[in-house]
Amino acid sequence: MSPKKKKQPNKAQRRETRLRKAREWAPAYKGAHIVRVYRKKYGVDPGCAIRELEEIGAITPEKAVNLRAGETALLEQLRSERERKQEQAFHDRWPNSDDMNDGIAPTTTSRKKLTVCGFCTRTSSGSVD
Repeated sequence: MSPKKKKQPNKAQRRETRLRKAREWAPAYKGAHIVRVYRKKYGVDPGCAIRELEEIGAITPEKAVNLRAGETALLEQLRSERERKQEQAFHDRWPNSDDMNDGIAPTTTSRKKLTVCGFCTRTSSGSVD
């Protein structure tokens, strides 16, 4: 007979265990980057790390507000950088495409109205319907 497996803790139990361990760890930490180290040590995202460190009293509420603002600004910067890179990759891949139809060729050329995309049609004169 095989031994029974131990039941895995649920999300709330893991959080409670993490907070209990962090209450012991945080006062002993002397570095400057407590949020970064907490994130890596306990495997949580920055927002969760800031919230939990504030909850256990390792950082002040004012510092938590500043850290949240900095994290929001960083995420916005990363998002805009990712979008810029995607646009650049598209234009590098399709250099002859114009912005009017985003490089999508008409589906048929024999009719008077040409379907450019699923949202609009063009007549042979170039006007959009």
